[in-house]
Amino acid sequence: MGQSKISGLSSFALICFATLAHASSGDVKSWLAQAWEDAAKLPDLGDANIKWRSQRLYVPPDAQLETLRRAVAGHPDHPDRAELALFERRLRGEKDETIRQLWCHGDGQWRQCRDFQSNNLATGQFTSSFADTVVVRDRHWQLSPDHLLIEPPDVSANSEIGGVVRVRSEFINELSYMINGGMSGARQSKTVLGEVTVNGSRWSAIAARPPSASGKEYRIKFDGRWDQAQSRGFVERMEIVTNQYKPEVVGSAWVFSDWRVDPASDRAIAWKVEGLRPGGVPDTRYIVEHFGVEPGKSFDEAIRLPAVAGQDAIRGKVTVQFVDDLTKGVRTNLATGTEVPLGIMPRRVAADAGKVSWLAWISSSCVLVGFGLAGYRRWRLRRSVEANHD
Repeated sequence: MGQSKISGLSSFALICFATLAHASSGDVKSWLAQAWEDAAKLPDLGDANIKWRSQRLYVPPDAQLETLRRAVAGHPDHPDRAELALFERRLRGEKDETIRQLWCHGDGQWRQCRDFQSNNLATGQFTSSFADTVVVRDRHWQLSPDHLLIEPPDVSANSEIGGVVRVRSEFINELSYMINGGMSGARQSKTVLGEVTVNGSRWSAIAARPPSASGKEYRIKFDGRWDQAQSRGFVERMEIVTNQYKPEVVGSAWVFSDWRVDPASDRAIAWKVEGLRPGGVPDTRYIVEHFGVEPGKSFDEAIRLPAVAGQDAIRGKVTVQFVDDLTKGVRTNLATGTEVPLGIMPRRVAADAGKVSWLAWISSSCVLVGFGLAGYRRWRLRRSVEANHD
């Protein structure tokens, strides 16, 4: 009887193992099709708080690095000096990272806190700084150690001054890697989900862009596993397998690991994401430190406009020196109490601007955020010089 019981248990274990090891091709394809559709939408984390580290790891080969050193030597204003300083920092084993924390409200309202290292080329020193951004229905604002920017909610993301909402492009691509294994980026590159192969608990899929008029092709391959108990798949690798537009990037890949499912939201998050250049050269790493659904009061506190000399719910004590209020068109120097007209006002959002798809918006804003912030810094510098001459 004992032998029979053991044999029965063994058979039961084998049946369970077979169930786990062999995924239904239909189930995998159905899940992939839905995940692909969801990846075209702006990620919605509900009432969640997520914190992660964005680490930049790439260091060029020794010969290329030495060429860069020779080019920069003796040229304090060389345009590549800042990049070389970052490479040298990584070589020394010092972290080159940005820490992001995001509070969401599930309806397009959010606060992002960003902590980063600022490179002072004149002194060669790296100092810690931060920049926080809030987007809610009735206002937008941005806080740095000495500056507060306030703007109405209808400022265009393309505006030279303001356009706080464009900051979303800074974190949305990183976030999409963690929540859908890079499918958002694949959708952004106009690929279409194609062939799906299932082998046991493993699956793979090809996403391809329709060939161009010149016949050029672009294909991405996804590899992952199927969890029968949860009836869901997990992306473990995304790789560019064909790119006839830029052949040099073929072999670039992202690896997704430490997937965890939050029980409150049923949201799957990859707590570790690694970006690799061709040949497996480390490029980028994202590490999630916290994810939790935290409804109600915590979000209300996080988005409250801080007093210019008081307490912020996240940063604690803040001492702002300048307030640029785009709702009034005035810049205030709190040290002197003087107010000056901004001299330039932001462009407003067109009535139908909200109809543009988020993927197209992200694609354009990734470019615009660089030029827009640069323009804004130039404008601030110009205003600062003018103020000093007054």
